Amino acid sequence: MSDRGKTSSNRIFEDKLSEIITLSFPRGARLAMIFGWISFIIVLAAYLFGMKTMMLQLVFIFCICLYASLICFLSSRGILRGRNMRFVLIFPMLTPTIFFITANALMPERILYNLTGPFSFSYFLVIIMTCLFFNHRYSVLTGFISGIGYFISYLLARDNLHLAVSLSREKVELMFSPAAFIAKSLMMVFSGYLVGVGIKIARMLVSRILDEEQQKHHITNTFGMIVDPRVRDLMIGKKLETGGETKENTVLFADIRGFTTFSQNMRPPELFDFMKEYFDLLNAEIKEEDGTIMEYVGDEVMVLFGAPLPLENHAEKACIAALRMQDAILKQNPVWQSRGLPSIKAGAGIHTGQMLVGCIGSSERHKYGALGDSVNLASRLQSLTKEYGVSIIASEDTVKQCSGRLFTRRLDRVIVRGRTEEVTIHEVISRSYTEQDSQKQDFVRTYEKALSSYFSGNLTESLSLFRQALALAPDDLATMRFIERIEGSSL
Repeated sequence: MSDRGKTSSNRIFEDKLSEIITLSFPRGARLAMIFGWISFIIVLAAYLFGMKTMMLQLVFIFCICLYASLICFLSSRGILRGRNMRFVLIFPMLTPTIFFITANALMPERILYNLTGPFSFSYFLVIIMTCLFFNHRYSVLTGFISGIGYFISYLLARDNLHLAVSLSREKVELMFSPAAFIAKSLMMVFSGYLVGVGIKIARMLVSRILDEEQQKHHITNTFGMIVDPRVRDLMIGKKLETGGETKENTVLFADIRGFTTFSQNMRPPELFDFMKEYFDLLNAEIKEEDGTIMEYVGDEVMVLFGAPLPLENHAEKACIAALRMQDAILKQNPVWQSRGLPSIKAGAGIHTGQMLVGCIGSSERHKYGALGDSVNLASRLQSLTKEYGVSIIASEDTVKQCSGRLFTRRLDRVIVRGRTEEVTIHEVISRSYTEQDSQKQDFVRTYEKALSSYFSGNLTESLSLFRQALALAPDDLATMRFIERIEGSSL
């Protein structure tokens, strides 16, 4: 990863860590306050039942409880945040040393028990507490201050150690030599260092995991821009094996009319931005109908419905997606025109049939795609939209599966390149019959009657009906073609 990437990753790590500490600190402060007051009650009970030597410990525990309560209050109010929380450690770090110095001044006869007793382990509690800040420097510093503070307490109280036992100063120094207190001080320093090392290693591991997750996230997002996100997820989850299977799906091809002409009048950066905006527009509509974008080739987009995940009504979904795409382009054209860009028209071809779908390619490189005659037919139908002057052409196999839920027009019977059999093609007009006005409905009925007469061989009746249809829709290119075809033949 680059230095810039590492810096970004470290910043994210620090921000997340700060967020976690900020969220968890009030809870930790509350628990510390509760535990502190419980300890105070226990020590107070011991004092009341005759352990008068606990007086000084009781006072210090009371001060610690007040401090914990103050910290709890400030953290719950959001006053202690971010770097301000490091100051929380100052009082606990100094408290044991202040206690020993005070104890030596007020009760010198008990200083030996205090220095070697349970209260001396409070240094280690403070060192352990630094783990909550997940900062190795705090731990090392706290260990160092604890060790120095403990040894200073010993040096100040050294002349009073023999007061605790009925032994001479020489015997006390022999039994409790400076080496023992130095060793304990060094243990505190070393404990802080070990805790700091542990935290540093943990931070490194977490940071490395975060780096790897960011890299995976970047790769996954980038991969998801190259292939459909659903295909990406199946590939990453190893649920999409190399090879393919033959199944019935619906495939859609769409491209821009006259792309070559208007692309020649645009500079490459402008064309790139325009095509990105155009494909974003189509992609949004395709996703709404659960289509899987297979590839972009120039201005053409290939979309699969029914794979890689099964999809009910995939034929109808493809037709609706094509209608949505047309509506989106129609709405966007005025926006493009206002920016000095061309308004566009797009044609779409749709076919439903058996096709080979899966990871296809060489031994070194694969891509998820679809192959077969059904795919080729959909591409041919898309080319026919220009000849018939319509936006969407679907095969009869597709229209049949829509069960009359869409408003379509039977357009013609054609033999497309690469096939020997005729294919009945339909224009997909709208989602429902009622979306169109009565004139459009009359036009479609008249056109289809004319088409039936034409294919039954009654050219005179067919021509009359086609002329009636043209009167209802004067700009319909398909009707004009049939009139020219009939008039050019011998009636």
